[in-house]
Amino acid sequence: MAINPAQLIKLVINPTLRKMGEHSPNAVILLLATAASESQCGTYLGQSPSFKGCALGIYQMELATYNDILTNYLGFRDKYHQQLIKNLRLDGIQEHEALCYNLELATAFARLHYLRVPEPIPSRFDTQAVWEYYKEHYNTDKGAATKQHFITAFDKYVAPYMLHN
Repeated sequence: MAINPAQLIKLVINPTLRKMGEHSPNAVILLLATAASESQCGTYLGQSPSFKGCALGIYQMELATYNDILTNYLGFRDKYHQQLIKNLRLDGIQEHEALCYNLELATAFARLHYLRVPEPIPSRFDTQAVWEYYKEHYNTDKGAATKQHFITAFDKYVAPYMLHN
């Protein structure tokens, strides 16, 4: 069963992004759209029965991406990013399986992944641009997401909440 998108926004995405100092309506919609496309808003938390070496959590982040953010992004950031780790209680987190049960962690890492992109997040009202940004920077050309899949998930899980953020 999917996580209610309104609750995901109110109880997870908004507080996490505010805590990170990275809140914006466009970022909220991008993260909700990512969760909608990747896991149908939490309907699926892993890609295989063993959950070994696969993408996990509502954003379906792969271990390699998680480790890259932890080591090569957060590991070389200023005091702001070290404070972020402390505020999100991430110090000592090494197991990427926490992406399945710690929604704050999963949301923070999805946002950190997008923070590595130099281009700004597109307007939440431009579904085509959000799709292109997501596909290029999150799902990539190697990912299975199609435009039709993304648009269907966007219409179902994201569109009803766009004006409230």
